[in-house]
This record gives sequence, C-alpha cells and structure tokens, in this order.
Amino acid sequence: MKEVKVMWGDCAYQGIKLHREIFKKGIEIEVVKRPAGRYRVYDENWKAHFISIDRLFTVLPKRWLVERTFAWLGRNRRLSKDYEFHPKTTENYLYLSMGVLTTRRMAIFNLIV
Repeated sequence: MKEVKVMWGDCAYQGIKLHREIFKKGIEIEVVKRPAGRYRVYDENWKAHFISIDRLFTVLPKRWLVERTFAWLGRNRRLSKDYEFHPKTTENYLYLSMGVLTTRRMAIFNLIV
C-alpha cells in the first residue's frame, strides 16, 4: 500500500499548526496559490496604495488538481457545507466519499474482479 508523501492545498491550508501536525506524520504540504490581483505600493509617507493588475487566465501547475478534488467532495451532501461539529467526523466522511469515488471508478474501468 502506498503512503501519502506530498499533500496539495489551496491558500486556506497555510496555517503553522497544520504544517506542524502534517510534518510530524512525515507528509510534505505544498500550498498552490492564485496569482496576485493587485500589488501594494507605498508612497513617501508610507501610506499603502493598491495597484490592480489585469489577471488573464493562466494555468497554474497542480491548482486544477486541488479545485477538481474539492468539486468532487462537494458533490456529497455531508461535505457540501461544514455541517459537522467534530473535525474527526468530517475526516471520516472524506475517507468514505473518496472510497466510494474510487470504487465507482474501478468498477467503470473493470478493475474490480
């Protein structure tokens, strides 16, 4: 059985506590960020001004993997919103929904004997 070595997440997964807990388990987390939509510039009085930039569509490496996985998980009713009180319950529903998704795909490609 293969072990998870690298985990990808979006900007919501940048917390220090999360990184420490995942590092203890021997997993590397890689945060895939969107490109900035504006830049902060300071004037001579050190007042911040934001300059907008035109963001055209750009394909970011691994970003679509994160978004696609969240879309798959969001199709499950219990994972579409954050209904659960305990994080362990949500984690168990994640395992359950990914197990169902994997089983369906294996059945489609005739990998289940």
